[in-house]
Amino acid sequence: YAEVDIRMLPGHTTGDGLAYLRKHLDDPAIDIAIIGEKNPSRSAPEGRLFTALADATRAEYPDATVTPVMTPGGSTDSSYFRELGAKAYGLCPIIAPREQLDGFHGHNEFITVEQLAAGTRVLVRAIAAAATAP
Repeated sequence: YAEVDIRMLPGHTTGDGLAYLRKHLDDPAIDIAIIGEKNPSRSAPEGRLFTALADATRAEYPDATVTPVMTPGGSTDSSYFRELGAKAYGLCPIIAPREQLDGFHGHNEFITVEQLAAGTRVLVRAIAAAATAP
């Protein structure tokens, strides 16, 4: 028995993933079962919300390059909003050293008070800008 977590990118289906596995396993005796699936989703990096997030990030971090990054398989809560037609973006508005990033989603995960303050400033600016944009 083996359990494999495969997250599809937008434009690909669970069927595509199954076909890939079957082709490369090349053994009809292997039984493949889907335990769960979620359609991939994305929001285009354009429009007032993305602009507000990008501008607010650059206001706090002038040297920042703001670029979209996809989480494969739509594994964040943003996918539920996208299913309803809303644009949704994930944003982690802090600068963290590598050793801190390595601990994210692990035991004793943390951000510093300074990171919390900077991230809060980014989000407050972004919300204000998005809420008042034409």
